[in-house]
Amino acid sequence: MSIQILSPFGHHSDCGLCRYPAVYCILVLPLSIARWVAFGQEAKRVVNSVPSAATFAVAAVFQLSGLLNVVLLVTTRPTLFQRSRPIELPPSTPDLVDIPLPDVSAP
Repeated sequence: MSIQILSPFGHHSDCGLCRYPAVYCILVLPLSIARWVAFGQEAKRVVNSVPSAATFAVAAVFQLSGLLNVVLLVTTRPTLFQRSRPIELPPSTPDLVDIPLPDVSAP
């Protein structure tokens, strides 16, 4: 089931922008849990049982946020990166505009 939202331009779009908070939560939640566990054990003066490899792994996943932001931007806003044709201007018509020039030869 897809959520349909009426955009300001009048057409319907699926909730593509809803992916941003979802991806952010997926990236931040594991790191937050690892830190909460580590800080909770530190506050109780217990030896930290969170392996440093786990902290490194979730931090590495969090570092992918920039890449995933680019992927989301390209997939949710594809028109931003499409090359468009140059705008063709109508041919100039100097005979339609008749502007008299001042006479500069007279002193």
